[in-house]
Amino acid sequence: MKGEEGFTLVEMVVAMVILAVLLVTAYGVFSSSYSALHRVNPARDIYHTARVVLDRMTEEIQSAYYGTGLGYTGLVGKDYEEDGAPMDSLTFSTMANFDWIKGVEGVRESDFLKISYRLVKGEEEEGKVLIRRQDPAFGPLEDDPEEFGSGARGTFHLADGVWGMDLRYFDGKDWVEEWNSTEEERLPRAVEIRLILETDDGTPHPFYAIVPIEAS
Repeated sequence: MKGEEGFTLVEMVVAMVILAVLLVTAYGVFSSSYSALHRVNPARDIYHTARVVLDRMTEEIQSAYYGTGLGYTGLVGKDYEEDGAPMDSLTFSTMANFDWIKGVEGVRESDFLKISYRLVKGEEEEGKVLIRRQDPAFGPLEDDPEEFGSGARGTFHLADGVWGMDLRYFDGKDWVEEWNSTEEERLPRAVEIRLILETDDGTPHPFYAIVPIEAS
């Protein structure tokens, strides 16, 4: 056994101490990263929700349609507030697809819909819910939005955890809080959307979009 060397007890103790320090340091870094990820994820979720909802609302509002003398067309925006939070609603007729069928004389088709956005109270401690209702029927535009949307094309929940929704309408000079196409005999030039979502700790966080209306 001559010439063979091994570790002394002191060397082994020192090595174990160094290994323990490295493991504790690595655990601290992992724990901090994990906590930071959980803090970031709720914010990321509401940003994703806001982007998806505002993109959809923008696409549909841009195609709003009003025909003079056609009572089933137009845009009606109403200003509401409840417990200090904006609860505005919007009902409008829209052409979701302006591509007429070509090659068939006298035939024009489009996805003509009556759409409504409004907030309703959600379950306890879950904030409000943004509801989108749609109806292909050509009923009076100013019907209560709760009375339509129950048919085949239905009612949809666009977002949960909504604190409020504030809408304004640009008439070409000023922003106004309400709009009625029957009275104005036209559509607004643009619609401003302020969608306020609740963060994980219940803090209201606003998101904005200004939607120009193509047919105005």
